[in-house]
Amino acid sequence: MGGIFINFRRNDEQGVDVVRRLDRALEFFGEGNVFLDERSLGAGDYYPGEITRRVDECEVLLAVIDPRWTTARNGKGVRLIDREVDWVRREIAQALDRGKKVVPVLILGATPPKPEELPRSIRGLSLAQARVIRDDADIEALVDELQEYVAPVWVEEPAERTKPSSPRPWVRPAAVVLGVVAAVGPWVLVPDDAEMRFAAFLTAFLLLSTMVGPLVALSLALLLWRRATVMDADVQEMPLNRYYARIAIPVVVLGAVLLAAALAGSPVSPRVVPVLVFLVLSAVVRSALTILREQKRERLREERWPQRLSTPVRPAVVRSESARLARRLAAWPEERRLSRVMRDKSESKLRDLCRAAGALEQDSRRRRWEWLFADHPGAACLMVVWVAGTTGLFAAGLRHGVWQFAIVGGVLALALAAACVELGYRRQRVVHQAVADEVRRGADEARRDLERLLARRR
Repeated sequence: MGGIFINFRRNDEQGVDVVRRLDRALEFFGEGNVFLDERSLGAGDYYPGEITRRVDECEVLLAVIDPRWTTARNGKGVRLIDREVDWVRREIAQALDRGKKVVPVLILGATPPKPEELPRSIRGLSLAQARVIRDDADIEALVDELQEYVAPVWVEEPAERTKPSSPRPWVRPAAVVLGVVAAVGPWVLVPDDAEMRFAAFLTAFLLLSTMVGPLVALSLALLLWRRATVMDADVQEMPLNRYYARIAIPVVVLGAVLLAAALAGSPVSPRVVPVLVFLVLSAVVRSALTILREQKRERLREERWPQRLSTPVRPAVVRSESARLARRLAAWPEERRLSRVMRDKSESKLRDLCRAAGALEQDSRRRRWEWLFADHPGAACLMVVWVAGTTGLFAAGLRHGVWQFAIVGGVLALALAAACVELGYRRQRVVHQAVADEVRRGADEARRDLERLLARRR
């Protein structure tokens, strides 16, 4: 376990009070990283074995020495430090024998013990550089000095995944193959009769119109990007339980109610209703499972905090982690100085967030198709299929008609898809840069909070 072992003798209440103040200040090194017998030993613990183990494991032993440390005697006139069963002497002797750093801590005006005043087994203590505690400032100075010798008890959790921001090698070939199939399929599959050709043409026109909605939505998102960014930040920085209570669960319930009402009043065939009900219930169950899965992942994130951010980084995740750090610093008790573990974790997360901000900026400068195929491979393949399929349906519907209309339809589909890509690309650039700037500002605020918490004195 390592850490610090506090060795002291209870000669009077004044000395015990100093030791307890020292123990409270040493909480900086983290729970379980400081051993003080009255606090660290539980009821019924076999203390000889536990004390021996903790001395063996410690990195520093603080030998607290008061003015009566070498002169205190028992009822028979024997010096306490000379007794065979004296645990103060035995702990120091064990630490010296194991090569541990032993620091004499002089309290209440005590002076360093002379070699002739010490039993032979601990005379090395007289050669160790002592530290004097007169007030809380001396305690804080000792805490700061001990950081050089006490190893941190925390190790950063690795990222869940580490992948490059470049497209996967299979995406583009898959898009080409799917596009060829979508373009040729209607020509091969649509029968050469007037009714089916008209149906193909109508289907192509309907497919063309489906891109209008995304185009309008992306245009509005880009025009109102400042307001959209604020709304995104409010949602993404929200604690998960509050997000589910206020947004996710109400949306799922409302959607299920509206779908049920639509089914109840729809003129569809009774044979189709069970299928639609099954689809609605499947969607609700899937949403519920997603919520449960995300709750589990959130618990793991809290337990493993601060886990290194996965790559490629996502603006929503970076925002969420920045807010999590701010919440943890704000929740630190006012009466306590920040612990070393919390300091190390916070500094690690700050470095991680700054790396993420740089990665977001770098990703925002990617080329359009690199961004599309890397961040949205499914949407990219679907868009290629949509353009090719729409063009193929126009061609199949007008195979005996005016070919120019088929070409115009294909060009229009391509133009709509390209416009959506361009709007999405520009929006992601704006969002990535805005989140990077926002995270840097949050990191600066977190550093100030960290400095304020570290500056606290007991």
